[in-house]
Amino acid sequence: MIRVDILLLRKRKIASFSSSSISTLINLHQPSSTFKRRLSFFHQFPQKKTTFAAFYAQFFRKKNCVLSNHSTQSDPTVKRVQLTAIPNGASSGTLIFLTDKASLDQLSTVLSTAEMAFLRQAAEQDTHTFFFPRSDASVLVRLLKKEHTSAATAESARIAGNAILRELRQYKISSVTLRNTCEDDYSLAFAEGLALGSYQFLKYFTQPAKKEKVLNDIQIESALEANVAELNALLEAVFLARDLVNEPYSFLDAPRLAEMAAETAQKFGFDIEILGKEKIEALKMGGILAVSKGSVAPPQFCILEYKPETAKNAQPVVLIGKGVVY
Repeated sequence: MIRVDILLLRKRKIASFSSSSISTLINLHQPSSTFKRRLSFFHQFPQKKTTFAAFYAQFFRKKNCVLSNHSTQSDPTVKRVQLTAIPNGASSGTLIFLTDKASLDQLSTVLSTAEMAFLRQAAEQDTHTFFFPRSDASVLVRLLKKEHTSAATAESARIAGNAILRELRQYKISSVTLRNTCEDDYSLAFAEGLALGSYQFLKYFTQPAKKEKVLNDIQIESALEANVAELNALLEAVFLARDLVNEPYSFLDAPRLAEMAAETAQKFGFDIEILGKEKIEALKMGGILAVSKGSVAPPQFCILEYKPETAKNAQPVVLIGKGVVY
């Protein structure tokens, strides 16, 4: 049997082959003249929004080939950044101070007189990020801007957390501790920006270790463990959604999406019911059936339920969404 690797464009509008790839396929499998004409058509008009993958998949199945994604390696171990709550003063490694102009004096215990003078002068010129190297543990200072609302200030802190990643990557810093000196504490929002900016999808790289970013641990001083646990759960959910979006069409069809939903339900402890095509037809769910006609994969309808024993709401919260795959 012959293994054929399918390379998909990252934008994922259609599958596209180079001229040499098409020639190789034609010479290798000796297809009919009709198949050659269709290959040439899709190569000459790549802007056509059509599922080319489904067409050549049918041909390769007839030729007794095995279709695979372009990566033949098993999924690498994904290193997600972890957030932890620690007591005040128990930091280790690089220390990031979250402060504002009114709270700069609190940094005098960790910065020298010359550094404090430089910090004050630069802060007046609207410089926001400062890096002070140390042989044991470096110090970063980030001035946060107070916006017109608390929600806007939190979003500004998230953006600031993402922005400071450039310095952390430049100096290959793998662990940081956040210490707040502002009147209002936005450490969690800042940590969220750090974590979201650290996301990577390396499943299809042949050497993912060379692509990995180094930040893997964020410690937050004086944060409540319950709040940090909630944020970790939120981040894991965001990363899962991003993973699904980044999967190529050749992998993530409707049955596979339902399978991954079932795996997630088992992992996190909620119930799931998956309706297949026959059940969808019996329930006369015409909209789903109509949309699914654009794919060779059968439609799936997933019902996910989470019913905690100590639920506070009398009526359930119902969320309705759709996952469009091919």
